[in-house]
Amino acid sequence: MDQPVPFRYESREYGNIQNSVDYFLKCGVAKNKRILDIGTNLGSFPNELHNFGYGEVFGIDIRKEAISNGQQHYTAIRDHLSSYDGHVIPFDKESFDVITMFDVIEHIPKVAEFLVEVKRVLAPGGRLIFQTPNIFINSVWSTIVWRSFGWREEHCSLQSLRSLRKLLLNAGFDRIVIEKQSINTEFNKSEVRRQLGFVGLPLLTLADNLPLVLFPNFYGMANK
Repeated sequence: MDQPVPFRYESREYGNIQNSVDYFLKCGVAKNKRILDIGTNLGSFPNELHNFGYGEVFGIDIRKEAISNGQQHYTAIRDHLSSYDGHVIPFDKESFDVITMFDVIEHIPKVAEFLVEVKRVLAPGGRLIFQTPNIFINSVWSTIVWRSFGWREEHCSLQSLRSLRKLLLNAGFDRIVIEKQSINTEFNKSEVRRQLGFVGLPLLTLADNLPLVLFPNFYGMANK
């Protein structure tokens, strides 16, 4: 049996993989469904789903180096990880039952066009499952972290609750659900401590109780 090799220092996961997995499992996706994770980075999320018994899980990312590192580490799904150009999803139409996009929507310049492309590769009745930051909270947090407004190029498509719903509707999705998933996790506690020290932990608890319109991250799903 192949043994995973350690990740090279220049590649790591930036998102909260465990929270993404927890939300996905809460959505009740059957294990025989064909799943594509867009913006998969190293492929940690598809690998976690594989470990939960999902047999047909694929991941794509624009970073070739990240995909290469993931293929070396996650040997069980190496053939299901691939890079792409960030515009055309390299699969035929109606190829997947579920598409996931965690911490991805905010990075796509022409996000409205891309969501139409996402819909193309979803099977009829297929589901998009996503998470993306709230522009009202993320813009403040990113300015603190970056100590500048340099984050605006990377987070070029941040959404509010209203604009996110409109974006999905305009792309042709329906049965849209946008909801909260607790951010009071070990991953976020570690990030807050790193940026603000222990004084930031009460702010994390406070943010976890905000109404949806002001909640730091939007989790949700929408159907084709």
